[in-house]
Amino acid sequence: MFTMMSDKEVLDSIGRRLKEARLRKNFSQAKVASDAGISVKAVQNAEKGDSKLSTYIKIMRVLRLLEELDNFLPEKRLTPKQLIAMEGKKRQRASTKWGQSKSSTSTQKVAENFSNSLLPGTDYKKYLKTLKEEQGVVKKTSDGDK
Repeated sequence: MFTMMSDKEVLDSIGRRLKEARLRKNFSQAKVASDAGISVKAVQNAEKGDSKLSTYIKIMRVLRLLEELDNFLPEKRLTPKQLIAMEGKKRQRASTKWGQSKSSTSTQKVAENFSNSLLPGTDYKKYLKTLKEEQGVVKKTSDGDK
């Protein structure tokens, strides 16, 4: 729905939806403003689609709609491949070739094996080490090593 709208139309729609939510809860603009710690004018501007994200968040908190942000921009779970590659690291930026995947067939197999093998009680660290050994990322250790 939003993909065919201009930025202004999207903002207008968000403002309209906030206003509808406020009215469904039977809250006045003054009550929302007071509870959110913002001015009535800020609420009016947000309902017109002319506001900062922080203002929308304050209003959504008062209207108890913050959980709706999960639908807006859901968190993505890391794939097994990403877990292996990023172990101990935090991603700081996107790759240089935007939108291109570098996954190989063997990595996809590792990801499938990882997804299929996670059961309650699985030793996660040991499993990751085994996957790395199979991929040749680290040298195999003898059974006596931990």
